[in-house]
Amino acid sequence: MSKELKKKQGKELKKELDGKAIILFDYDGVSVEDFGTIRKGIRESGGQVKVVKNTILQKILQEEQISHEWLKGMTGMTFMADDDFMTCSNVLYKSQKDEKITIKGGLYEGSKVDNAYIVKMASIPSRDTLYSSLVGCLQGIVANLVYTLDDIGRQKEEKK
Repeated sequence: MSKELKKKQGKELKKELDGKAIILFDYDGVSVEDFGTIRKGIRESGGQVKVVKNTILQKILQEEQISHEWLKGMTGMTFMADDDFMTCSNVLYKSQKDEKITIKGGLYEGSKVDNAYIVKMASIPSRDTLYSSLVGCLQGIVANLVYTLDDIGRQKEEKK
């Protein structure tokens, strides 16, 4: 790859990454089919997956104080809006549990995060799941209120 092409690719990538959350992962030994499945899951979660040369990535991320250990081996990179971080990290976490990839770390809200943080974020249910749980709880409370008020009404009628 020529220097001009590397610089162009680096500039385009830096522009794409501006203000986005990033997760770096090692995909050594992953089959093309499995990598395609991971890529599809990330895309459906609102993120993108890129495979970039470590030297290009190192130059782009040097301002962020990214560990050089994270940029060894076959490094895949997924980037997404901060809102999509949990769902994308969940896809990568599932792949890591299946021993397909190894999460190295990343950037979230401008801060460097490690594998443990990403795994913790992945264990948090999605926004839709949390909303569903909240609605279910509220429905239960309202139903109990209705039954209680109905019982109070019946008791008052019986006293008459």
